[in-house]
Amino acid sequence: MSAIPGAPLVVVMHGWGANAESMLPLAVPIRRHGYSVLLIDARSHGRSDQDNFSSMPRFAEDIGSALDWAALLPGVDPYAVAILGHSVGGAAALLAASGRQDLRAVISLSAFDHPETVMQIYLSRAMVPYRPIGWLICRYVERIIGYAFDEIAPVSTISRIGCPVLIGHGADDLMVAPAAARAIFGRATSQMAELAILDGVGHDEGGCFERISLVLTDFLDRAFKAQKAVSCDMLPGP
Repeated sequence: MSAIPGAPLVVVMHGWGANAESMLPLAVPIRRHGYSVLLIDARSHGRSDQDNFSSMPRFAEDIGSALDWAALLPGVDPYAVAILGHSVGGAAALLAASGRQDLRAVISLSAFDHPETVMQIYLSRAMVPYRPIGWLICRYVERIIGYAFDEIAPVSTISRIGCPVLIGHGADDLMVAPAAARAIFGRATSQMAELAILDGVGHDEGGCFERISLVLTDFLDRAFKAQKAVSCDMLPGP
């Protein structure tokens, strides 16, 4: 953790198969801008302990654990915290935020809109027909992770977040189409939700994180300023 006494804290989660270090190109500009930063490794990633399987909900649980741990640290205001996630970590950030009332801002970058869509893409690439085999595989995965896809999909969780939220995506992302970001943003209920489709930015190619740092710090500045006297209340579900 890189802390500045009295500064708001940004908790950062990486994507699938990555680690905390991979997020340094985003974290360093945020830290230099005056925010404390906590980079975390999801279970079975980086320096974290191994688990029997990884999943997006487990990424979200790890974000929640990091938030609870950070709130106990001296000099950290538990109501001056934001979370930022990339790819699967971005979807997890939305899921984690949808169940909390103590966040000032959420940033989700390059996230998919629905797990079923992701599964369909992978199954198609493996030449596995969706009906009936692919559909059955999806239901099996739901059973293993303990959640229905509809429950944890970013297009669902975004509607349960009331604090400022930024949905960011690269216009040149070849892994997750920018249409996913537009679908997520289209379901936002917070009046402080923003969408940023960034030209010349891919999914996680070298240099793309540096190019979006100004967008992120500007959003964080505005989000913390707007929420100084207002807690981030969770909106009721649909």
